[in-house]
Amino acid sequence: MRSNDSIPLPWQVGVGTAGVVIINSTRRVPSESLAQLGRRLKLSGPVQFAINGHWLNTEATSKLRVTPAAIAQLHIILPTDTQSTTVVDIWLKHMPKKEHPPGSIFIR
Repeated sequence: MRSNDSIPLPWQVGVGTAGVVIINSTRRVPSESLAQLGRRLKLSGPVQFAINGHWLNTEATSKLRVTPAAIAQLHIILPTDTQSTTVVDIWLKHMPKKEHPPGSIFIR
């Protein structure tokens, strides 16, 4: 039980406003930054990124890396008269849900 809900728990410190968790791994995971993704897509000018429809702030955009194998779709909206930035909405693949019978015990 916590007495003060305004103080974040240690694991909540790395959670961005869109619920993005920043994880540092010692193992090499093939991934690319969002800036690299924008260059690979040959996008020019200012780019705004979103994950599954949730906008990413500047900090999350600069730190987040995504593995290309996790991307299901890319929705790209080019600039218009009313919108000056290119919008890239990254939709991630859903992991298949594994069904386990009631009372299953998992040992790690």
